Formats: sequence, structure tokens, C-alpha cells
Amino acid sequence: VLREKPSIEKGLLKYILNTSRFWNYVMQNADGSMSVRVKWQALEKFQVKIPPLDKQKLIVNFLDSISSVISAYKPINAEIKYFRKSLLFNILDKIEKHSNVSDLGELKLGRMKSKKYTKGVNPKPYLRVGNIGVEYGMDLSRIEYMDFTEKELDIYRLKPRDVLVTDGDLVSIWAAGRAAIFQGDIEDCC
Repeated sequence: VLREKPSIEKGLLKYILNTSRFWNYVMQNADGSMSVRVKWQALEKFQVKIPPLDKQKLIVNFLDSISSVISAYKPINAEIKYFRKSLLFNILDKIEKHSNVSDLGELKLGRMKSKKYTKGVNPKPYLRVGNIGVEYGMDLSRIEYMDFTEKELDIYRLKPRDVLVTDGDLVSIWAAGRAAIFQGDIEDCC
């Protein structure tokens, strides 16, 4: 989970973390062959150019508008998605100031799935790598549950607008580095 700091416009990180530049960085810093993972320490060091807050708002509003068009015009999705990614890359490439991702948000590692957390004592919904979609979205059609104490809920509970970033999975190297924004659709979700 990457919780955006007040110095960055809500929603900008989801776009930054879905650029080919970020994905290339993730793949260059990933470990493993059968189970590809990227460590949070590597993610925090990813450098990105960040414009002033007023420009960030314009960029997010513009890219959100393009995302709405993509949803409305599915037959030309591929061309619009490519345009959005290249546009974001070109906008950010012209900015002089660099920031580490850790300067823009508070990074928190989610809890890894384990049988010891599935005894049914205090089950809460949680999001896994498979729920984080490509192209900024989330698939909430299959939600799994894991036990969390009240203290653990305070640590792992997601808040609306949290940016979720995958560190990989057993199935695909392409699962590492995907990002989406949690909208708060599921109560007490971790």
C-alpha cells in the first residue's frame, strides 16, 4: 500500500506507477525466476519527476478524463490507452524536480497469505495480487478472507484513495508493479 502524502495530488501516483518507466524499473529490480518479486526497499528508491501541486491537479483531471473516454469507447481502447501512457511519460519527462516514491507516500507492506490466518476467528476481506488489475483498475469479483485482530486491522485496514502496488506472484512476472486505487468499496478491507 502506498498512502499518498499531502504534497502530491490524489490519483497522480496510480498513473506514475502504471508507466512503462516504472514497470521497467520494477523488472530490473525484481528477484526470482519462478516467483518474481520486487522488494519495497527497491520501490521506495524509484525516482520520478513531480510538477508543482497546481500542475499535478491539471494532469490528474486530464488523465481521469481520458480514462472516462476509454471506458466509454471500448472499440478504440488500445489506441487511447497508448496515447494516455505516452502523454504522461512526455509530461513527466519535462519536469526538472526528482522525488523518490517514498517522499510522495507512506509505503506499507500488506500481510502475506498464510493458512494460520484462515481459521475463521475474525475474518476480514483482503485484496491480493489477483485483485489488482492492469490499466489502473481492480477486480473485486473474487474477494478472499483472512483473520485479523483489532490491532492488526489498525495496521492493515485500507483507506479510500490508497494506492495498491503489487510486488509479484507465483503465476506471472507481469504481476509485479501493477497499481490501482482502492475506492473504499469494501468495509474493513485489508
